[in-house]
Amino acid sequence: MNLYERAFRIFGISVVLSCLMGTAVNAAPGGGGCTDAPPEKAKASERFESSTLFIVAKELESQGEKNFHLKHSTPSSHCIVETFLVGDVAVSAGYSPWEKGLSTLLYEFSVSRPDGASEIQVLYSGTAGVLGGAGFVFHVSEERQGIISWYAMFNGEPAFADVKALVEKIVRGDAKPLLAVTWREGAKEGDVVAFDTQRLK
Repeated sequence: MNLYERAFRIFGISVVLSCLMGTAVNAAPGGGGCTDAPPEKAKASERFESSTLFIVAKELESQGEKNFHLKHSTPSSHCIVETFLVGDVAVSAGYSPWEKGLSTLLYEFSVSRPDGASEIQVLYSGTAGVLGGAGFVFHVSEERQGIISWYAMFNGEPAFADVKALVEKIVRGDAKPLLAVTWREGAKEGDVVAFDTQRLK
């Protein structure tokens, strides 16, 4: 199956035509399109405090083995920003206007790789902000094949273009996680499988 056939099966003919033209497809009005567009520019910068990220990881671990998944409250609204291809991998990008809370969704990228689907999410962690005295904490993560990996943290709402560029690197395998954890079957706690000592402080 070539990449256009794959795109057609996942997203339909509009994406195939878009790929042939070399453009991304915006969702049609009334079909999940965004009334409130995500920010094109942002003043947010990356942050690298390991203590802040470990608050998020420990909150995840406290949910136990059966619920070892990043969770967030149901957003008030959610829309599809665009769909695009990274090589032969189809990606659908969604946006929810920022809401404060313990864990809320900002962006969600549904990734359809040949070996399985995954979600790359940008979540706001009110828990990390309060417990760590860290201010605003937005973290970028992917859950794939039983491993949850964090690729970035921001001190404010990141722009869509910046997150999309990171997602493309993740999908291509060019991005290295700051931290990655898993819960091995039968274990009493989660395990750290990756920790970037060069970037995390």
